[in-house]
Amino acid sequence: MRLKLRVPLFVLIGIAIVYGAAKGAMYLRVKSTMDDLVQQASAQAEITYQGIGTDLINGAASVEGIEVRPLQFEQSVFIEQVRFASDDRWALLTGADWQSRQQPPPAQMSLSLIGIRLPLDAAMLETLQQQADAQAALSGQPPLHACDGGMNLDPQLLSELGFEELTVDVDLDYRFNELAERLTANMAFDVHNMQSVQMSVEFDGLIPQDLHSGDAARAGLADIDMRITVPRSFGDRYMKQCAKRKQQTVDSYREALLQRMFADLQQVGVTLGTGLQQAMSDYYRDWGEMRVRVHPDKPLGMLQMMSVTPDRLIDMLGVSLFINQAPVADLDFSFDMQQLARLQSDPAPQGEYDPLAAPPLPKRVRIIRRYETVPLGLLDQQIGEAVKIQPFGQPLREGTLVAIRDGEAVVEQRTHGGSVTSYVRLDDIESLQVQRVEQKPLQ
Repeated sequence: MRLKLRVPLFVLIGIAIVYGAAKGAMYLRVKSTMDDLVQQASAQAEITYQGIGTDLINGAASVEGIEVRPLQFEQSVFIEQVRFASDDRWALLTGADWQSRQQPPPAQMSLSLIGIRLPLDAAMLETLQQQADAQAALSGQPPLHACDGGMNLDPQLLSELGFEELTVDVDLDYRFNELAERLTANMAFDVHNMQSVQMSVEFDGLIPQDLHSGDAARAGLADIDMRITVPRSFGDRYMKQCAKRKQQTVDSYREALLQRMFADLQQVGVTLGTGLQQAMSDYYRDWGEMRVRVHPDKPLGMLQMMSVTPDRLIDMLGVSLFINQAPVADLDFSFDMQQLARLQSDPAPQGEYDPLAAPPLPKRVRIIRRYETVPLGLLDQQIGEAVKIQPFGQPLREGTLVAIRDGEAVVEQRTHGGSVTSYVRLDDIESLQVQRVEQKPLQ
């Protein structure tokens, strides 16, 4: 005998009505939030969006096709999707104010910003550089431009490397396991075709009351896992363009860059051993993934970490380093405790910069520029270089190779009035020459 379970029609209709009402309430809540944001930002930017999506089953809401146009710029910033999710579906319907701590935060929450597109137009480049210079002046330091430090980038360099816009994805989330008293927080930041950073942090010994009040005194650091990835294709282009800016070879620029990094660390009392110096040198040559793992034998409390000296703390944290999945065995380094104490008791003055403290000027050299023929198969490795491209039966194209897309080489030539962009089909290229820069000391 087979039993058939029949659900009355009015029950199904009731469920559909409740579900539809909940989705409608979630939609109105998200729309109200966006409308408030548009109104609050109206003095600085115009904000528009194409649509709102709701997923009641998974406790998520999203806003699609956001365009933000700052009033001082003609270009807009686009965001394909902003997605918020939580296990507290009631809060998505009612708009709970977790920041005021009137209600406990949910056990799970995530925020994703997908497809942020930042244009690199001239006005925005200039404004961003002025802001960076002003920030450096406030800190009492000289302006730090691209190629002056580690993977330091300025908008102008990105433009020279052929980037017309940046595409960025950001993911943030946390999960609280009440039974295990563990909080796990994750962050991922990905700049397409350039660099990505992933980080996970775990704390033990948290109870719901601590999470609600924001009190982390009882929490212990259990694990940190950070991965920084730079594609070799971008790392090599970055080094070549910086060497070109500094009028150096790639090898000499890389060595100078590393020595400056090591010297900056010594200024704050940290001296890297030969193993760490070699690891950094290898990474800036091969690029790829650098992974730093912190995993103490037992969770370390915040007060405990503040009460020990830095050299003891490093041993307690259980730090390990991997370069492209290969462990770095020699992690030896030293602290100058007197230097650290001097920095804490006598911080650098703000808003002042002593030019006498700047690195000495390099010896005078003669710059020799020449063009050499390069195989066409290496064209994609010359982005950012000065080139001469000869198409079949067409005039010579001379300028900076800024991009290769849609089967064409994009060459930009500087003129008195700005720049002229030429497009050459890859199949039409007869020969390729690339400018090489050589330095010779003056006698």
